[in-house]
Amino acid sequence: MTRISLFFLLLLYAAPVLAQAGIDAILPLDLKTYSYSINEENKFKAMVKHAVRSRSKDPLFYQANNAQKELARNPNDLAANEIMCDAYKRAGFMAAATKQCRNVLKINPDSSLAKTNIADMAFRQGKTDAAEQLLNQVLATNPNDSRANMVLAEIQKSRGHTQQGLALAQEAAKSDPSSVTFTGLGNLQAGARQGTQAEHSYLQALTLDPNNAEALANLADYYASRGDIGRAEEFAQRAARSQNGTALSNFTLGASYEKQNRLPEARVYYEKAVELDPNFALALKSLGGVLLKSNEAYAALNVLQKAHQLTPHDAGIKNSIAQCYRLLGNNQAAAKYETPQAQISAPQNLASLPASLAAPPAAPPGKQLRIEQAMHAESKGDLESARRIYEALAIEQPESADNFFNLARIYGLAQDWTNATRFYRHSLDLNPKLGMAYAELAKIDCFQGRKDAAWDNYRSSLSAGFIDKDGKNQAYLGRYCPLQQGSQ
Repeated sequence: MTRISLFFLLLLYAAPVLAQAGIDAILPLDLKTYSYSINEENKFKAMVKHAVRSRSKDPLFYQANNAQKELARNPNDLAANEIMCDAYKRAGFMAAATKQCRNVLKINPDSSLAKTNIADMAFRQGKTDAAEQLLNQVLATNPNDSRANMVLAEIQKSRGHTQQGLALAQEAAKSDPSSVTFTGLGNLQAGARQGTQAEHSYLQALTLDPNNAEALANLADYYASRGDIGRAEEFAQRAARSQNGTALSNFTLGASYEKQNRLPEARVYYEKAVELDPNFALALKSLGGVLLKSNEAYAALNVLQKAHQLTPHDAGIKNSIAQCYRLLGNNQAAAKYETPQAQISAPQNLASLPASLAAPPAAPPGKQLRIEQAMHAESKGDLESARRIYEALAIEQPESADNFFNLARIYGLAQDWTNATRFYRHSLDLNPKLGMAYAELAKIDCFQGRKDAAWDNYRSSLSAGFIDKDGKNQAYLGRYCPLQQGSQ
C-alpha cells in the first residue's frame, strides 16, 4: 500500500472520529442522557403505534414507523437514521434526538440535518456560540439551507437582533416555501409581537399543509388573545383533529372550552390529554380545577394529588387540594396544603403606567428597611403586606426596575398571572437586561400553555445574562413545554 493511499484510508477513518469529538464538545451524551433517551425511545415507539392504529393525519408518525422497520433490518441505514433523528426532535424527545443525531454523524459526518438539529438543541441549552459555529459549517456547504437559516434566525433574535433574525427567516421562507418554514417564521414574528404578520405566515403554512398542528394551535392562541373565541375554538378543534388526539392538542381544545365556561366539554378533552400523557402536569391541574368547579371533590382530589406529585411547589395545586379537603370536611388535611394569604388585592395606585404614579408619602422609612419588612412578610405567607410595600416603593421610585420586578414576583406567588406579567414587562421596559424577569415570564408562559413564548423568553433571559443554575429553568420548560413540530 502506498503512502498516499494509506493517508486517505486514515483520513476516511478519522473523519467520523473527529466529527464525533466536535459534537462531544457541543452536545455530549452522558450516562444520564443515555438513560433518558432509552425511556423516550420507548415512549415514542408507543406513540407511533397509537398514531398508526388511529390513522393519524400527521405524516411524521408514518415516516417514523417505516424508518423503525428499516433500522430493525439495517441499523446503519442513513436515511432511516436521519428520519428518526428528525422525528425525535420534532416530537420533543431531546435525549433520544441527541443519541440518534449523533449516530447519524457516525455514518455520515457531513449530514446537514443532524448538524442542524444538534445545533438547535445546543442553542436551547444556552450554548449559542457553539451552535452558531456548527450552523456556519452547514451554511458554508449550502448557504440556502432553510433549516440552518431558521435556527440561525432564532439565535439572532435571542441576541436582540430581531430584524436580522426576521430577515434570515424571510429569506429561508423564500428559498424553501414549506409549511414548516412559514410556521417558524410565524413563531419569530409572534415573539417580536408582530401579530398580524404572524397570522399571515401561519395561514400561509396552512395553505401548504392544512393539518399543520402547530400553525393551527398558534392561530387558536392568537385569536383567543384577541377575544375572538369563535375562531379560536375553530382552530383549536382543527389542531386536535390534525394530530388525531395528541396530549397537547386535546389540552389546547380543553382550555378553549374552559375559557367559555363550557366545563363538560373541557373535562372531556383534559381527560383525553391525561390519558395520552399521564405526566402532563398542567393538564392534570386543569382537569382537577374543572372537577372542583363541578363540585366533584373526590375526583378532583385524586387528580390534583397526581399533579402535586409532579409539581410539588405549585401553590395553585396545593390550594386546590386544600379546597377539596374543606369540601370533604377534613379541615386538618386542608391546613397542610393551604398557602396563607394567597389571594392579594389588585394594584391600588398603578392602574395605568406610568401616567398615574402617585406622589410618595412624606418621610417614608428607608428603602432597605422596607424591603426587609416585605421579605419578612413574604416568608410568613403575608403576600398582601409584601405587595403593599413593594407597590409603595414602585410609586416612590418609578425609575427602578427592581421595584416592579419584586411587585411582579409577589403577584406571581399569588397566582395572579395577569398582573405578574404586566409588571415583569414593565420592569423590562425600564431595564431590558433584567434577565430574571425574562426567566419568570418564561415560566408563566409555560404554565399557561404558550410554549413558543416560553422558550423565546427563556432565550432572552440567557441573552440578558441570566444564569440558569444547574439548568433548572431549562429542565422545567423541557418537561412541561417541550417544543413541537416546526419549532426548530
